Amino acid sequence: MSTEPIEAVKPAESTRAERLRAVVTHGAIILMDLVPFLNVVIVFLVWAVSRQKSAFIRHHAMEALNFNIVWSLVFAAVHWGMSDPYAIVIVRVLDVLLAIAAIRMAYIASQGRIANYYPRIQLVR
Repeated sequence: MSTEPIEAVKPAESTRAERLRAVVTHGAIILMDLVPFLNVVIVFLVWAVSRQKSAFIRHHAMEALNFNIVWSLVFAAVHWGMSDPYAIVIVRVLDVLLAIAAIRMAYIASQGRIANYYPRIQLVR
């Protein structure tokens, strides 16, 4: 687990299309509540298709993929124990916090900057 800050660490050269793809990868987290793990599939496809073409997309898709995998597993575990009335509150609070983190990263990507989620658990490299 890396403790690098979420702040943009360095500028990157990127096209408008690359920035849009990076924003989509970060926005995929909203799909987690609609269809479990669809967010992971979408981000994985963007990462798999674009990782050789663009270092900018590779970085943002990898960050979003790690973020989506970890939080999808957390949500699956919490949903498994949904008989607890506090689990519903926990899920909704996490939804808001994850949306804020994803929106922030999407904004950074739209500016053509490189950044990391914090805390960072790197499953895919």
